[in-house]
Amino acid sequence: MSNFRHNPLLAFLVHMTQSVLLRQIAYLKAENRILRSRLPKAVQTTPAERSLLVRLGSPLGSAIQELLGICHYKTFMRWVREEQSGENTKRSKRKPGRPGITEDTTAIILRMAKENGWGDVAIMTNENHVERVQAMLDHLEELAERLSKTDTKFFEAWE
Repeated sequence: MSNFRHNPLLAFLVHMTQSVLLRQIAYLKAENRILRSRLPKAVQTTPAERSLLVRLGSPLGSAIQELLGICHYKTFMRWVREEQSGENTKRSKRKPGRPGITEDTTAIILRMAKENGWGDVAIMTNENHVERVQAMLDHLEELAERLSKTDTKFFEAWE
């Protein structure tokens, strides 16, 4: 501080640089708000992106609260804790949401439906599964009908 009192030119340069930086930050914050308004409400971040944000944001301390736009402050602090404990690298690569029906399960359901002559697949599982399997059955029946019609036309053309 004492250097600024003795050198007015240095004080002026620091003040000008600081005001330019503040204007640049204000512009970038406004630009981020505009871009953020065009995105969906939730933005999924990768572990690498979270790590970068933690590395750049941690030194700011509690001042990061004013800058955060991609997540809540509590979420950011959880990322910091996970980064420090090494938890961030242990996360599974599984996509969010309910896992789909495996091909084996679908095959078993379709085989059981065919063998038992079910009109509707009535297995007591998730209603979504029943609807999806029923839709597959309907689609397979349509394909079988189309193929039978197409085959006869195909063979008739060769005769």
